[in-house]
Amino acid sequence: MSRWPLIAVFIHLASVANVIHGYPEYIALIPNGLNLVDPCHPEITWHGVGHLNPDGGGALNVFGIDFVTACRYWSQELCQKDSDGVNENDLQC
Repeated sequence: MSRWPLIAVFIHLASVANVIHGYPEYIALIPNGLNLVDPCHPEITWHGVGHLNPDGGGALNVFGIDFVTACRYWSQELCQKDSDGVNENDLQC
């Protein structure tokens, strides 16, 4: 029996897992990234940090574009940029 079908299934599952779980390493780079909330609905956690969709995936929001432009690196400059335009909710940079 050929191993190619098994390898193909493994590759498919690995790629789907990346879509399902997103990129938690990016959220971990952002201070308090796991606790960010939807600005319109503070009772909802915004898991899709950097995306227009609160669950992630799809188009990037302004912060997502700024984060990519910053080579996916959290810095003082990125923090002070205030991409979301809501100074009162931002961390102290």
